[in-house]
Amino acid sequence: MRRISGKLLVALFLGMTLIPIAWADQELETSTVFLAIKTGAEIIAEEPLFEILDFERYILVPLNGLSPYLPYDITYDREANTVSVTDQVSKRQGIIDLKNRKYVVENEFRWLDQTLFTLNGEFYVSPSLIEYLVDVKIEWSYKYQELIIQADWMESKQDVTPPGVDEAESDTTINYLEGPKYSLGSIRYKLGWEYREDEYDRKSNEGSLELRGDGRAGNWAISLGGKVECDSNEGTETIPSLIRAKYNENNQLIIFGDADVYFENTVEQQRVRGVLYMTPDDSFSRYLVPHTVISGPAEPGDKVTLLVNGKEKGEMIVGPKSKEYRFDNVPLLIKRLNIVKVILKKPTGEQLITEENIAASLRILKDDTHSVMAASGKYKRYEDDEEWTGEMTGFKTRHKLLNNTISFDCEATRIKLYDDSLEPASIGADTGIAFRLGEHTVCTLDWLVGGVEDDPQNGWESSFLYCLENGFIEGIVFYINPAVSDNDRIQVDPGKGVQVLGEIEISERTSYLVDAELRDALPGMDEFNSLRDVNLWRVHKFGPTLDNRFIIGLRNIEEDKNRNFYSCYFEDLTRVYSEQYLFKKKYSLNNYLAYDEIRFEDWFGAGDKKAFIAETDYVHLITDKLLWRLSNDYQRLDGDQIPETQWSLETELQWISPKLWLGGNYEITRYSYNLDPLETVYRKLEFWNKYFFTQRFTVTCNAARVLRDEDYYTSGEVNLNYFLGYNIDKYYAAFEYISPYQNREDPQKSYRIGLLKSFKNGLELKIELERLYETIYAEKSEHIIWLGCGQAVGFGSGRAKGVNYDVNNISFISGLVYLDENGNCKYDDGEKRIPDIKMSLNGRIAVSDQKGGYIYKYVQPGTYQLNFALKSLTADYTPVTDGKLIRIRETENMFFDFGLTINGAVSGKVYIDINSNGIYDQGDRPLNWVELELDGGRKKVFTNNDGTFYFENVPLGEHTLVVKEESIPKEMMLVEKNFFKFTLKEDALDISDLQVRIIYKFKE
Repeated sequence: MRRISGKLLVALFLGMTLIPIAWADQELETSTVFLAIKTGAEIIAEEPLFEILDFERYILVPLNGLSPYLPYDITYDREANTVSVTDQVSKRQGIIDLKNRKYVVENEFRWLDQTLFTLNGEFYVSPSLIEYLVDVKIEWSYKYQELIIQADWMESKQDVTPPGVDEAESDTTINYLEGPKYSLGSIRYKLGWEYREDEYDRKSNEGSLELRGDGRAGNWAISLGGKVECDSNEGTETIPSLIRAKYNENNQLIIFGDADVYFENTVEQQRVRGVLYMTPDDSFSRYLVPHTVISGPAEPGDKVTLLVNGKEKGEMIVGPKSKEYRFDNVPLLIKRLNIVKVILKKPTGEQLITEENIAASLRILKDDTHSVMAASGKYKRYEDDEEWTGEMTGFKTRHKLLNNTISFDCEATRIKLYDDSLEPASIGADTGIAFRLGEHTVCTLDWLVGGVEDDPQNGWESSFLYCLENGFIEGIVFYINPAVSDNDRIQVDPGKGVQVLGEIEISERTSYLVDAELRDALPGMDEFNSLRDVNLWRVHKFGPTLDNRFIIGLRNIEEDKNRNFYSCYFEDLTRVYSEQYLFKKKYSLNNYLAYDEIRFEDWFGAGDKKAFIAETDYVHLITDKLLWRLSNDYQRLDGDQIPETQWSLETELQWISPKLWLGGNYEITRYSYNLDPLETVYRKLEFWNKYFFTQRFTVTCNAARVLRDEDYYTSGEVNLNYFLGYNIDKYYAAFEYISPYQNREDPQKSYRIGLLKSFKNGLELKIELERLYETIYAEKSEHIIWLGCGQAVGFGSGRAKGVNYDVNNISFISGLVYLDENGNCKYDDGEKRIPDIKMSLNGRIAVSDQKGGYIYKYVQPGTYQLNFALKSLTADYTPVTDGKLIRIRETENMFFDFGLTINGAVSGKVYIDINSNGIYDQGDRPLNWVELELDGGRKKVFTNNDGTFYFENVPLGEHTLVVKEESIPKEMMLVEKNFFKFTLKEDALDISDLQVRIIYKFKE
């Protein structure tokens, strides 16, 4: 490596002493963690493979992914590019501004340090938003890769063991309520019509119909979808957008038609139309947390507690028929030595403790892992691609060969592109083995094959991982032919060399990481000749989402560029750089500094050049309402060439209050060539504000002035928005003005006026009128009229229910909450429907609306317990419908009505009518111990010493009260009939004047 000059050391010192930031573009990838939903100390729902975004300094959680567990509704406003999230219980609401990637709560920006992202159709948001909306506490453990949601208001899981069955009989079959074998689950449609007059006065009409149907045929979920597009100029086109038959039973997944497949080592994610087979059905989920199985011998009645790294991970009592304990899917700390302790407590009080140390790696599979996936068909790289890319066949398998010790995996794919019909197909394969050596060490060896089918090339990679309780060190040696990785056949970088990774935690808050790589080129590589790279990290955490990260690095790259007879270029670059990220409650700062020394050669000679790069981004929350942002980018290049400098600066100031948002932004870019003074090449000044006249009516204004040396323009925009019904319905208008620009002499005046209306049956209607210009240079405008509607109709249990159109799973469980006025335990026409009653689906809460309807949307296939949220019922109500044990399958819906009654009372008196005048008066004598029976024996009482009787908790409806004549003394008898019929109603809950007359027989 070449000697480093003093300037390098100066740059290094600046990087260590200056404080940080710039928001860098990054390739997002989810992390798979363990999710637990808890009420008190009880876990009522868990997901071992739950995906989040982990930015190390903070995490983001999936909004749609949590919706099956938490009671909030999600509404996407395509025009405003916002998402509204509303709690079903409290009606608290948060707005997600997707354009500016900010959260708006109670007319204020919140959680500015946790920028939201969208990825693969999911909204990843700050956990603080979820905490605010649904009154939960979200705890994230980076060390244990656990996401705990504490929701103490949720209902505990109730025992699902059938009545009369001993809990010990764990093998007893539970009969769940299921849908029919053959059913239509839903029909979704979306209609659209557009009329357009373009800038050349050409007129066109376009119409579209999107239609999709879902249902079941035995154990198969069937989905068919298509789109018809009609254009007055181009005719009609029919596109089959979805064809799928899916079998997901007995731990197997079989799909004929459209499926998403993921081959992480070769072609990554693809959309395939063909056939897919996988077993087990979730064995190839993307996860970043290693799991294992902990088991051992035990006896009935033993209480077993599992601790991993000092933290309790599970507890169980061994059943009467079991001879072992077993904990599945136990999460481990990756690249750490995990201390696993099992505490076994006998019924006698004797306690046995066993301890095991496990070095955790994703390559070591958990016990009993035997997974296979195969797929074949035509494929497209991206789901939104209009045409199919080519044909693909893929296979992968994973096996645990020896418990907790040796694992084997293999993945292979073949691809033939349609647009390269003369080219042979390409293949890629990765076959590997991983094994443990002792407690601390994991070794891997991979054989890589890739290239064209007729002439495949080889490569290999081997690693040695040594784990400690507080860190690890890993060495990787590789030799990878460039043909193996060309065209992404294998997801690896070509070359030969070695890489060393390491991490050490010196305290709970501070850790150091190192990454060093030496990579040399192989024949056929033109990216570089050699690469030498060393990075050292220091991470210090202030809290769960606040930290300070400092990186120092040194890199040397030698490369040949376009070496041939006509041109030759050799470059040797040495770079020293530093990067720091600092995130605190009131500010964030990111700073990147780099100094390059470059030696180059070409046909014209050789020389040296130098470059200095400085990028800084600073965000400061000055007060609760005032935010300032400053961004700087500076680059200078000089040496044995013509020097040039580029510098850009952007600053932004925002002031936010409940009624008014104000903001300003200024950008400037300056450039210098050949030692000329810095010259301004771009400037822009922008102001904007948003005013809340009411919570539902807002006005947003924006004005900008763009200045250049030769041309400039001024623009202004006004947006009006009026919302109805928890922001579901929206009236909007937007007006924009752009001054004359370059050769365009007249200003551009655009507008957009529209209505978005959502009906209770799920129908969504959109009407929009728009005038716009194709480009900033256009002289004439276009005019567009747009009409559209969409809806999904779900079917089940002989009913139909309209819901909002959604491309995702729309399976739901719905029904009515009603007052059982006639006491027949079923809903009858005319009976009162009860609003604001909480229902519980495995602890997930839904609230009945004003018409008594409740609904659980986006219900995933599985087994559930549905019932009232019993803790929330007032004392006035008593359920007349028992809880339901449900098994719902993909593409089906279920309806269940739940009845309540209001508790009433029946009372009266039994007496001996001494004077036979028909009323209880002085001289008459009460009669005790007379038996009375209500509704055929459902309730029985005996009279008190004063002759009175009382039935409580009597439901609404018709009732019959019978006086048991055998309980009357033999010398006495009833004067009239021995029964009474009456009806309890909501406005007449108490029957309190029943009189039972008894007389002596001889008095007749």
